[in-house]
Amino acid sequence: MRRGLLSIASLALLLVVTACEAPPGREESAAAAWTRAITALRASADRAVQDQDLATAEGDLSRALALPAPERLEARLLTQDLHFARGTVHFARRDPAAALASCDAGLAAGPRDSVFAANLYALRGMVLEATGQALPAAEAYTEALRIHKAHYDAALEAP
Repeated sequence: MRRGLLSIASLALLLVVTACEAPPGREESAAAAWTRAITALRASADRAVQDQDLATAEGDLSRALALPAPERLEARLLTQDLHFARGTVHFARRDPAAALASCDAGLAAGPRDSVFAANLYALRGMVLEATGQALPAAEAYTEALRIHKAHYDAALEAP
């Protein structure tokens, strides 16, 4: 099941990144430049996580989040994904307070019904569960499942 959710999230991320890119033959827009910069930083952070260099990953993600984002829905969604990635790094570093702060920042950054928000709720549930807060963890997991089910149902209804 987790692999399927990751595939949905990966597809959503690809669609959002593509929506921010400049069309062929046109000068790169500020949104496209921002997208290119954060995509490179996110890729660097992902490599650092694979190498178990969590400090570098956290630095890359913090730099990406410090870049001024364009006022577009796609940018808000990508910002949610960056907060999810940073929260995951905080959780791996055994810093639940920072992980929850990243979840909260990500949820505030974009729509609360996006696939990216569902990822943030799922991470929030994992952090709360790990800190012995079973009821709030269950609530966060339930919200993540509700969002994923809504997206799944919408995909099934699409022509």
